[in-house]
Amino acid sequence: MAFEGIKARQVLARIKLRELETIEQNMNEASTSSLEDSDSAQWVAMGSGDNRSLAIQDQSTLRDRARYFFYANPYGRNVIRLLVKYIVGRGFVVTPAEDLPDVQRVLDMFWKKNKMNNRKKEIVRRTMRDGEVFIRKFQENGILLLRFLQPELVKDPDSKRAVVGSLKYGIETDRDDVETVLAYWYNGKRIDSSEVFHKKILVDSDVRRGRSFLEAIAKYLVYYSQWIDRRVKMSLIRNAVALVKTVVGSPSKVDSTAAKFETSNKKAADGTSIQQVPKGVSMYVVNKGVDYEFKTPNVQAADAQHDGRAILLGISAGSGLPEFMVTSDASNGNYASTMVSEAPGTMEFEDWQEDFEDLFKDIYAAMIETAIAGQLLTGQIRDTEEVVVIDDTTGEATTEKIVVTRDLSTDCSITFPELIHRDIKAETDALTIQNNNEWISDHTASARLDLDYIEEQDLLRRERETEEKDPFTTKEDEEDTEEVPETPEA
Repeated sequence: MAFEGIKARQVLARIKLRELETIEQNMNEASTSSLEDSDSAQWVAMGSGDNRSLAIQDQSTLRDRARYFFYANPYGRNVIRLLVKYIVGRGFVVTPAEDLPDVQRVLDMFWKKNKMNNRKKEIVRRTMRDGEVFIRKFQENGILLLRFLQPELVKDPDSKRAVVGSLKYGIETDRDDVETVLAYWYNGKRIDSSEVFHKKILVDSDVRRGRSFLEAIAKYLVYYSQWIDRRVKMSLIRNAVALVKTVVGSPSKVDSTAAKFETSNKKAADGTSIQQVPKGVSMYVVNKGVDYEFKTPNVQAADAQHDGRAILLGISAGSGLPEFMVTSDASNGNYASTMVSEAPGTMEFEDWQEDFEDLFKDIYAAMIETAIAGQLLTGQIRDTEEVVVIDDTTGEATTEKIVVTRDLSTDCSITFPELIHRDIKAETDALTIQNNNEWISDHTASARLDLDYIEEQDLLRRERETEEKDPFTTKEDEEDTEEVPETPEA
Protein backbone atom coordinates (compact mmCIF):
# COMPACT_ATOMS: atom_id res chain seq x y z
CA MET A 1 0.00 0.00 0.00
CA ALA A 2 2.88 2.31 0.76
CA PHE A 3 4.24 1.69 -2.71
CA GLU A 4 0.88 2.54 -4.27
CA GLY A 5 0.73 5.78 -2.28
CA ILE A 6 4.20 6.80 -3.45
CA LYS A 7 3.24 6.06 -7.03
CA ALA A 8 0.07 8.16 -6.73
CA ARG A 9 2.05 11.07 -5.35
CA GLN A 10 4.54 10.76 -8.21
CA VAL A 11 1.72 10.87 -10.78
CA LEU A 12 0.27 13.96 -9.12
CA ALA A 13 3.71 15.58 -9.01
CA ARG A 14 4.22 14.93 -12.73
CA ILE A 15 0.84 16.48 -13.51
CA LYS A 16 1.57 19.60 -11.49
CA LEU A 17 5.03 19.83 -13.01
CA ARG A 18 3.64 19.73 -16.56
CA GLU A 19 1.09 22.35 -15.63
CA LEU A 20 3.64 24.70 -14.10
CA GLU A 21 6.04 24.19 -17.01
CA THR A 22 3.27 25.12 -19.47
CA ILE A 23 2.39 28.28 -17.53
CA GLU A 24 6.05 29.22 -17.18
CA GLN A 25 6.67 28.72 -20.88
CA ASN A 26 3.74 30.96 -21.84
CA MET A 27 4.78 33.64 -19.39
CA ASN A 28 8.38 33.55 -20.61
CA GLU A 29 7.29 33.92 -24.21
CA ALA A 30 5.04 36.87 -23.37
CA SER A 31 7.59 38.65 -21.21
CA THR A 32 10.51 38.01 -23.57
CA SER A 33 8.65 39.20 -26.66
CA SER A 34 7.54 42.32 -24.82
CA LEU A 35 11.16 43.35 -24.32
CA GLU A 36 12.28 42.53 -27.85
CA ASP A 37 11.64 44.42 -31.05
CA SER A 38 10.63 41.92 -33.70
CA ASP A 39 11.81 44.37 -36.37
CA SER A 40 15.12 45.21 -34.69
CA ALA A 41 17.13 43.32 -37.30
CA GLN A 42 15.64 45.50 -40.02
CA TRP A 43 16.47 48.82 -38.38
CA VAL A 44 19.73 50.71 -38.70
CA ALA A 45 20.86 53.09 -35.96
CA MET A 46 20.57 56.67 -37.20
CA GLY A 47 23.08 59.12 -35.87
CA SER A 48 25.04 60.54 -38.77
CA GLY A 49 24.18 63.85 -40.36
CA ASP A 50 23.73 67.35 -38.97
CA ASN A 51 20.36 66.63 -37.25
CA ARG A 52 18.60 68.58 -40.02
CA SER A 53 19.41 66.05 -42.74
CA LEU A 54 20.11 62.34 -42.78
CA ALA A 55 23.11 60.51 -44.16
CA ILE A 56 22.42 58.71 -47.43
CA GLN A 57 22.28 55.27 -45.77
CA ASP A 58 19.98 56.50 -43.00
CA GLN A 59 17.77 58.15 -45.58
CA SER A 60 17.50 54.93 -47.55
CA THR A 61 16.64 52.98 -44.40
CA LEU A 62 13.98 55.49 -43.37
CA ARG A 63 12.42 55.37 -46.82
CA ASP A 64 12.29 51.55 -46.79
CA ARG A 65 10.73 51.47 -43.32
CA ALA A 66 8.19 54.15 -44.26
CA ARG A 67 7.12 52.05 -47.24
CA TYR A 68 6.85 49.01 -44.97
CA PHE A 69 4.59 50.91 -42.57
CA PHE A 70 2.42 52.10 -45.45
CA TYR A 71 1.96 48.63 -46.92
CA ALA A 72 1.95 46.49 -43.75
CA ASN A 73 0.81 48.68 -40.84
CA PRO A 74 -2.92 49.60 -40.78
CA TYR A 75 -2.38 52.86 -38.89
CA GLY A 76 0.56 53.95 -41.04
CA ARG A 77 -1.48 53.35 -44.16
CA ASN A 78 -4.52 55.13 -42.72
CA VAL A 79 -2.50 58.28 -41.93
CA ILE A 80 -1.11 58.52 -45.48
CA ARG A 81 -4.46 57.72 -47.12
CA LEU A 82 -6.21 60.41 -45.07
CA LEU A 83 -3.68 63.02 -46.21
CA VAL A 84 -4.10 61.99 -49.85
CA LYS A 85 -7.90 62.14 -49.68
CA TYR A 86 -8.09 65.52 -47.99
CA ILE A 87 -5.38 67.14 -50.15
CA VAL A 88 -6.25 65.93 -53.66
CA GLY A 89 -9.38 63.81 -53.26
CA ARG A 90 -12.80 64.45 -54.76
CA GLY A 91 -13.31 68.16 -55.40
CA PHE A 92 -9.75 68.90 -56.61
CA VAL A 93 -10.10 71.18 -59.65
CA VAL A 94 -7.61 73.14 -61.77
CA THR A 95 -9.11 76.31 -63.32
CA PRO A 96 -7.03 78.12 -66.00
CA ALA A 97 -6.59 81.86 -65.64
CA GLU A 98 -7.29 82.16 -69.37
CA ASP A 99 -10.93 81.45 -70.14
CA LEU A 100 -10.21 80.22 -73.67
CA PRO A 101 -11.52 77.05 -75.38
CA ASP A 102 -8.04 76.14 -76.69
CA VAL A 103 -6.51 76.31 -73.21
CA GLN A 104 -9.26 74.10 -71.77
CA ARG A 105 -8.81 71.66 -74.65
CA VAL A 106 -5.07 71.34 -73.93
CA LEU A 107 -5.77 70.89 -70.22
CA ASP A 108 -8.26 68.11 -70.96
CA MET A 109 -5.75 66.36 -73.24
CA PHE A 110 -3.01 66.65 -70.62
CA TRP A 111 -5.30 65.34 -67.87
CA LYS A 112 -6.35 62.31 -69.91
CA LYS A 113 -2.88 61.53 -71.28
CA ASN A 114 -1.29 61.49 -67.83
CA LYS A 115 -4.25 59.84 -66.05
CA MET A 116 -4.14 62.73 -63.61
CA ASN A 117 -7.09 61.55 -61.53
CA ASN A 118 -4.78 58.84 -60.18
CA ARG A 119 -1.41 60.54 -60.72
CA LYS A 120 -2.27 63.56 -58.57
CA LYS A 121 -2.96 61.17 -55.69
CA GLU A 122 0.25 59.27 -56.34
CA ILE A 123 2.22 62.52 -56.25
CA VAL A 124 0.94 63.27 -52.76
CA ARG A 125 1.23 59.66 -51.60
CA ARG A 126 4.87 59.32 -52.71
CA THR A 127 5.75 62.67 -51.18
CA MET A 128 4.23 61.98 -47.76
CA ARG A 129 5.48 58.39 -47.63
CA ASP A 130 9.03 58.86 -49.00
CA GLY A 131 9.53 62.46 -47.90
CA GLU A 132 10.02 63.65 -51.48
CA VAL A 133 8.99 63.03 -55.07
CA PHE A 134 10.92 63.42 -58.32
CA ILE A 135 8.89 63.93 -61.53
CA ARG A 136 10.57 64.17 -64.93
CA LYS A 137 9.06 66.13 -67.81
CA PHE A 138 8.62 64.70 -71.30
CA GLN A 139 6.54 65.90 -74.24
CA GLU A 140 4.56 64.14 -76.91
CA ASN A 141 3.07 66.17 -79.76
CA GLY A 142 2.95 69.28 -77.60
CA ILE A 143 1.43 67.53 -74.56
CA LEU A 144 3.42 67.45 -71.32
CA LEU A 145 4.06 63.93 -69.98
CA LEU A 146 4.94 63.27 -66.33
CA ARG A 147 6.99 60.28 -65.19
CA PHE A 148 8.21 59.43 -61.69
CA LEU A 149 11.88 58.95 -60.81
CA GLN A 150 12.85 56.53 -58.05
CA PRO A 151 14.38 58.56 -55.19
CA GLU A 152 16.88 55.82 -54.29
CA LEU A 153 18.45 56.21 -57.76
CA VAL A 154 19.04 59.94 -57.24
CA LYS A 155 22.58 59.69 -55.87
CA ASP A 156 26.14 60.83 -56.50
CA PRO A 157 27.74 59.27 -59.61
CA ASP A 158 30.93 57.23 -59.44
CA SER A 159 32.76 59.81 -61.54
CA LYS A 160 32.32 63.51 -60.80
CA ARG A 161 34.12 64.91 -63.85
CA ALA A 162 30.94 66.41 -65.29
CA VAL A 163 29.91 68.07 -62.03
CA VAL A 164 29.82 71.87 -62.30
CA GLY A 165 28.46 73.00 -58.93
CA SER A 166 28.25 71.52 -55.46
CA LEU A 167 27.11 67.87 -55.48
CA LYS A 168 25.61 66.04 -52.51
CA TYR A 169 22.97 63.30 -52.23
CA GLY A 170 22.61 63.27 -56.02
CA ILE A 171 21.55 66.94 -56.25
CA GLU A 172 23.90 69.44 -57.88
CA THR A 173 23.46 73.05 -56.73
CA ASP A 174 25.15 76.39 -57.16
CA ARG A 175 28.31 76.54 -55.07
CA ASP A 176 27.19 79.78 -53.43
CA ASP A 177 23.47 79.04 -53.14
CA VAL A 178 22.24 75.58 -52.18
CA GLU A 179 18.65 76.53 -53.08
CA THR A 180 19.59 77.08 -56.73
CA VAL A 181 19.49 73.56 -58.17
CA LEU A 182 21.48 72.99 -61.36
CA ALA A 183 20.92 69.28 -62.02
CA TYR A 184 19.88 65.92 -60.63
CA TRP A 185 22.07 62.83 -60.99
CA TYR A 186 19.79 59.88 -61.70
CA ASN A 187 21.31 56.43 -62.08
CA GLY A 188 24.67 57.98 -63.02
CA LYS A 189 23.23 60.40 -65.59
CA ARG A 190 22.98 64.18 -65.26
CA ILE A 191 19.49 65.64 -65.79
CA ASP A 192 19.08 69.40 -65.97
CA SER A 193 16.92 70.85 -63.21
CA SER A 194 14.55 72.37 -65.80
CA GLU A 195 13.45 68.83 -66.69
CA VAL A 196 12.55 67.72 -63.16
CA PHE A 197 9.98 68.66 -60.54
CA HIS A 198 11.34 67.97 -57.05
CA LYS A 199 9.04 68.26 -54.05
CA LYS A 200 10.54 67.72 -50.57
CA ILE A 201 8.84 68.01 -47.18
CA LEU A 202 9.62 68.45 -43.47
CA VAL A 203 13.10 69.90 -43.97
CA ASP A 204 14.59 73.38 -44.16
CA SER A 205 14.78 75.05 -47.55
CA ASP A 206 18.58 74.64 -47.69
CA VAL A 207 18.42 70.86 -47.07
CA ARG A 208 18.58 68.89 -50.30
CA ARG A 209 16.47 65.82 -49.52
CA GLY A 210 13.13 65.45 -47.72
CA ARG A 211 12.08 63.25 -44.79
CA SER A 212 9.10 60.93 -44.51
CA PHE A 213 5.92 62.08 -42.80
CA LEU A 214 5.91 58.75 -40.93
CA GLU A 215 9.34 59.30 -39.37
CA ALA A 216 8.06 60.91 -36.16
CA ILE A 217 5.49 58.16 -35.51
CA ALA A 218 7.44 55.13 -36.76
CA LYS A 219 8.49 54.03 -33.27
CA TYR A 220 4.95 54.31 -31.96
CA LEU A 221 3.59 52.29 -34.88
CA VAL A 222 5.96 49.48 -33.85
CA TYR A 223 4.97 49.86 -30.20
CA TYR A 224 1.28 49.62 -30.97
CA SER A 225 1.70 46.53 -33.14
CA GLN A 226 3.67 44.86 -30.34
CA TRP A 227 1.08 45.95 -27.78
CA ILE A 228 -1.69 44.25 -29.77
CA ASP A 229 0.40 41.05 -30.08
CA ARG A 230 0.95 40.98 -26.32
CA ARG A 231 -2.74 41.49 -25.64
CA VAL A 232 -3.53 38.48 -27.83
CA LYS A 233 -0.97 36.32 -25.97
CA MET A 234 -2.32 37.50 -22.64
CA SER A 235 -5.83 36.51 -23.67
CA LEU A 236 -4.59 33.05 -24.61
CA ILE A 237 -2.93 32.65 -21.21
CA ARG A 238 -6.03 33.83 -19.36
CA ASN A 239 -8.24 31.46 -21.31
CA ALA A 240 -6.18 28.37 -20.50
CA VAL A 241 -8.58 25.48 -19.61
CA ALA A 242 -7.88 22.14 -17.88
CA LEU A 243 -10.20 19.14 -17.77
CA VAL A 244 -9.72 17.01 -14.63
CA LYS A 245 -10.95 13.41 -14.79
CA THR A 246 -11.30 11.53 -11.49
CA VAL A 247 -10.86 7.73 -11.70
CA VAL A 248 -11.89 5.29 -8.96
CA GLY A 249 -9.27 2.59 -8.59
CA SER A 250 -5.60 1.96 -8.13
CA PRO A 251 -2.82 4.19 -9.47
CA SER A 252 -2.14 1.65 -12.22
CA LYS A 253 -5.70 2.11 -13.44
CA VAL A 254 -5.15 5.87 -13.40
CA ASP A 255 -2.05 5.48 -15.58
CA SER A 256 -3.81 3.21 -18.07
CA THR A 257 -6.78 5.58 -18.28
CA ALA A 258 -4.56 8.60 -18.78
CA ALA A 259 -2.64 6.83 -21.53
CA LYS A 260 -5.84 6.34 -23.49
CA PHE A 261 -6.73 10.02 -23.36
CA GLU A 262 -3.53 11.86 -24.20
CA THR A 263 -4.07 15.37 -25.41
CA SER A 264 -1.56 14.93 -28.23
CA ASN A 265 -2.67 13.65 -31.60
CA LYS A 266 -2.62 9.89 -31.16
CA LYS A 267 -3.58 7.42 -33.87
CA ALA A 268 -5.35 4.10 -33.45
CA ALA A 269 -4.40 0.93 -35.33
CA ASP A 270 -6.68 1.85 -38.21
CA GLY A 271 -5.10 5.30 -38.49
CA THR A 272 -8.01 7.24 -37.02
CA SER A 273 -7.49 9.83 -34.28
CA ILE A 274 -8.42 8.81 -30.75
CA GLN A 275 -7.92 12.23 -29.27
CA GLN A 276 -10.91 12.86 -27.00
CA VAL A 277 -10.09 16.34 -25.71
CA PRO A 278 -11.25 19.55 -27.42
CA LYS A 279 -8.56 21.69 -29.01
CA GLY A 280 -6.86 23.96 -26.50
CA VAL A 281 -7.98 21.88 -23.48
CA SER A 282 -5.59 19.75 -21.38
CA MET A 283 -6.81 16.60 -19.59
CA TYR A 284 -5.43 15.41 -16.22
CA VAL A 285 -6.42 12.00 -14.75
CA VAL A 286 -6.14 11.54 -10.95
CA ASN A 287 -7.35 9.23 -8.16
CA LYS A 288 -10.63 9.84 -6.45
CA GLY A 289 -10.08 11.68 -3.25
CA VAL A 290 -6.96 13.44 -4.47
CA ASP A 291 -7.28 17.22 -4.17
CA TYR A 292 -6.12 18.81 -7.40
CA GLU A 293 -5.63 22.56 -7.61
CA PHE A 294 -5.22 24.19 -11.00
CA LYS A 295 -2.88 27.19 -10.92
CA THR A 296 -4.45 29.91 -13.04
CA PRO A 297 -2.14 32.70 -14.27
CA ASN A 298 -2.92 35.78 -12.21
CA VAL A 299 -1.61 38.32 -14.72
CA GLN A 300 -3.32 41.44 -13.30
CA ALA A 301 -2.80 43.47 -16.47
CA ALA A 302 -6.09 45.35 -16.67
CA ASP A 303 -4.25 48.69 -16.80
CA ALA A 304 -2.47 47.67 -20.02
CA GLN A 305 -5.32 49.21 -22.01
CA HIS A 306 -4.12 52.65 -20.91
CA ASP A 307 -0.73 51.92 -22.46
CA GLY A 308 -2.40 51.27 -25.81
CA ARG A 309 -4.28 54.56 -25.67
CA ALA A 310 -1.08 56.43 -24.74
CA ILE A 311 0.64 54.98 -27.81
CA LEU A 312 -2.28 56.01 -30.04
CA LEU A 313 -2.12 59.54 -28.64
CA GLY A 314 1.58 59.60 -29.51
CA ILE A 315 0.72 58.66 -33.10
CA SER A 316 -1.99 61.32 -33.12
CA ALA A 317 0.36 64.03 -31.83
CA GLY A 318 3.12 63.10 -34.27
CA SER A 319 0.81 63.15 -37.28
CA GLY A 320 -1.22 66.21 -36.26
CA LEU A 321 -4.47 64.25 -36.66
CA PRO A 322 -7.13 63.71 -33.98
CA GLU A 323 -7.31 60.26 -32.43
CA PHE A 324 -10.60 59.30 -34.08
CA MET A 325 -9.05 59.94 -37.51
CA VAL A 326 -6.01 57.80 -36.76
CA THR A 327 -8.13 54.88 -35.53
CA SER A 328 -11.18 55.50 -37.77
CA ASP A 329 -13.23 55.10 -34.59
CA ALA A 330 -15.26 57.99 -33.17
CA SER A 331 -17.35 55.85 -30.83
CA ASN A 332 -15.72 57.25 -27.69
CA GLY A 333 -16.57 60.87 -28.52
CA ASN A 334 -19.77 62.85 -28.89
CA TYR A 335 -20.61 65.38 -31.60
CA ALA A 336 -19.36 68.39 -29.65
CA SER A 337 -16.02 66.82 -28.71
CA THR A 338 -15.49 65.56 -32.24
CA MET A 339 -16.15 69.06 -33.64
CA VAL A 340 -13.49 70.50 -31.32
CA SER A 341 -10.93 67.76 -31.90
CA GLU A 342 -11.21 67.91 -35.70
CA ALA A 343 -9.98 71.53 -35.77
CA PRO A 344 -6.24 70.61 -35.52
CA GLY A 345 -6.71 68.01 -38.23
CA THR A 346 -8.46 70.56 -40.45
CA MET A 347 -5.59 73.02 -40.02
CA GLU A 348 -3.11 70.23 -40.80
CA PHE A 349 -4.87 69.44 -44.07
CA GLU A 350 -5.12 73.12 -45.02
CA ASP A 351 -1.38 73.57 -44.45
CA TRP A 352 -0.60 70.65 -46.74
CA GLN A 353 -3.03 71.90 -49.37
CA GLU A 354 -1.21 75.22 -49.41
CA ASP A 355 2.12 73.40 -49.48
CA PHE A 356 1.21 71.36 -52.59
CA GLU A 357 -0.50 74.26 -54.39
CA ASP A 358 2.78 75.62 -55.78
CA LEU A 359 3.76 72.23 -57.21
CA PHE A 360 0.49 71.79 -59.11
CA LYS A 361 0.66 75.39 -60.37
CA ASP A 362 4.21 74.74 -61.63
CA ILE A 363 2.98 71.61 -63.42
CA TYR A 364 0.18 73.62 -65.05
CA ALA A 365 2.62 76.35 -66.16
CA ALA A 366 4.91 73.70 -67.69
CA MET A 367 1.88 72.24 -69.50
CA ILE A 368 1.08 75.62 -71.09
CA GLU A 369 4.73 76.24 -72.05
CA THR A 370 4.99 72.77 -73.63
CA ALA A 371 1.79 73.38 -75.61
CA ILE A 372 3.13 76.71 -76.87
CA ALA A 373 6.42 75.09 -77.88
CA GLY A 374 4.47 72.35 -79.66
CA GLN A 375 2.30 74.99 -81.41
CA LEU A 376 -0.90 73.74 -79.82
CA LEU A 377 -1.33 77.21 -78.31
CA THR A 378 -0.21 80.64 -79.39
CA GLY A 379 2.01 82.52 -76.99
CA GLN A 380 0.49 85.89 -77.89
CA ILE A 381 -3.21 86.69 -77.73
CA ARG A 382 -5.28 89.77 -78.59
CA ASP A 383 -7.48 91.10 -75.85
CA THR A 384 -9.53 94.19 -75.08
CA GLU A 385 -8.55 96.53 -72.31
CA GLU A 386 -10.42 99.47 -70.84
CA VAL A 387 -8.52 102.76 -70.68
CA VAL A 388 -9.54 106.18 -69.39
CA VAL A 389 -9.30 108.98 -71.99
CA ILE A 390 -9.46 112.66 -70.93
CA ASP A 391 -10.73 115.19 -73.45
CA ASP A 392 -8.20 118.04 -73.75
CA THR A 393 -10.94 120.56 -74.53
CA THR A 394 -13.63 119.72 -72.00
CA GLY A 395 -11.53 117.85 -69.49
CA GLU A 396 -14.12 115.11 -69.31
CA ALA A 397 -12.97 111.55 -68.69
CA THR A 398 -14.38 108.75 -70.81
CA THR A 399 -13.72 105.02 -70.87
CA GLU A 400 -12.71 103.37 -74.11
CA LYS A 401 -11.86 99.80 -75.05
CA ILE A 402 -8.68 99.20 -76.99
CA VAL A 403 -7.21 96.03 -78.48
CA VAL A 404 -3.87 94.97 -76.95
CA THR A 405 -1.50 92.07 -77.51
CA ARG A 406 -0.23 90.23 -74.44
CA ASP A 407 1.43 86.97 -73.42
CA LEU A 408 -0.75 83.97 -72.71
CA SER A 409 -1.03 83.56 -68.96
CA THR A 410 0.45 80.39 -67.43
CA ASP A 411 -1.34 80.92 -64.13
CA CYS A 412 -4.25 78.94 -62.75
CA SER A 413 -6.31 78.57 -59.59
CA ILE A 414 -6.52 75.37 -57.55
CA THR A 415 -9.70 74.28 -55.77
CA PHE A 416 -9.02 71.69 -53.09
CA PRO A 417 -11.48 69.20 -51.55
CA GLU A 418 -13.87 70.58 -48.98
CA LEU A 419 -12.55 69.79 -45.49
CA ILE A 420 -15.56 70.44 -43.30
CA HIS A 421 -19.13 69.77 -44.38
CA ARG A 422 -21.47 72.23 -42.72
CA ASP A 423 -24.99 73.52 -43.35
CA ILE A 424 -24.00 75.85 -46.18
CA LYS A 425 -27.47 77.39 -46.47
CA ALA A 426 -27.64 78.34 -42.77
CA GLU A 427 -24.10 79.72 -42.87
CA THR A 428 -24.79 81.74 -46.02
CA ASP A 429 -28.00 83.20 -44.54
CA ALA A 430 -26.12 84.23 -41.41
CA LEU A 431 -23.36 85.90 -43.43
CA THR A 432 -25.96 87.71 -45.57
CA ILE A 433 -27.62 89.18 -42.47
CA GLN A 434 -24.25 90.26 -41.06
CA ASN A 435 -23.26 91.85 -44.37
CA ASN A 436 -26.61 93.67 -44.80
CA ASN A 437 -26.26 95.14 -41.31
CA GLU A 438 -22.69 96.22 -42.20
CA TRP A 439 -21.18 94.05 -39.46
CA ILE A 440 -18.79 92.39 -41.90
CA SER A 441 -17.48 93.33 -45.34
CA ASP A 442 -17.94 91.52 -48.65
CA HIS A 443 -14.31 90.37 -48.48
CA THR A 444 -14.79 88.87 -45.01
CA ALA A 445 -18.03 87.12 -46.00
CA SER A 446 -16.30 85.57 -49.02
CA ALA A 447 -13.39 84.45 -46.86
CA ARG A 448 -15.78 82.78 -44.40
CA LEU A 449 -17.09 80.75 -47.34
CA ASP A 450 -13.51 79.88 -48.38
CA LEU A 451 -13.76 82.06 -51.48
CA ASP A 452 -11.39 84.67 -52.87
CA TYR A 453 -13.46 87.87 -53.23
CA ILE A 454 -11.30 89.49 -55.93
CA GLU A 455 -11.03 86.27 -57.92
CA GLU A 456 -14.78 85.62 -57.73
CA GLN A 457 -15.58 89.19 -58.82
CA ASP A 458 -13.27 88.76 -61.79
CA LEU A 459 -14.98 85.48 -62.72
CA LEU A 460 -18.41 87.12 -62.45
CA ARG A 461 -17.27 89.98 -64.68
CA ARG A 462 -15.97 87.52 -67.28
CA GLU A 463 -19.23 85.60 -67.20
CA ARG A 464 -21.24 88.80 -67.75
CA GLU A 465 -19.03 89.74 -70.70
CA THR A 466 -19.44 86.25 -72.16
CA GLU A 467 -23.21 86.50 -71.90
CA GLU A 468 -23.16 89.91 -73.61
CA LYS A 469 -21.06 88.48 -76.47
CA ASP A 470 -23.05 85.27 -76.89
CA PRO A 471 -22.54 84.43 -80.60
CA PHE A 472 -25.55 82.15 -80.67
CA THR A 473 -28.03 84.99 -79.94
CA THR A 474 -29.31 86.47 -83.20
CA LYS A 475 -31.56 89.40 -83.96
CA GLU A 476 -34.38 86.99 -84.78
CA ASP A 477 -33.96 85.35 -81.36
CA GLU A 478 -34.22 88.72 -79.67
CA GLU A 479 -37.42 89.50 -81.66
CA ASP A 480 -38.88 86.12 -80.69
CA THR A 481 -38.35 86.86 -77.04
CA GLU A 482 -40.30 90.18 -77.19
CA GLU A 483 -43.52 90.18 -75.21
CA VAL A 484 -46.68 89.79 -77.28
CA PRO A 485 -49.60 91.90 -76.08
CA GLU A 486 -52.54 89.90 -74.80
CA THR A 487 -55.64 89.79 -76.99
CA PRO A 488 -58.61 91.29 -75.17
CA GLU A 489 -61.43 88.97 -74.49
CA ALA A 490 -64.60 89.42 -76.54
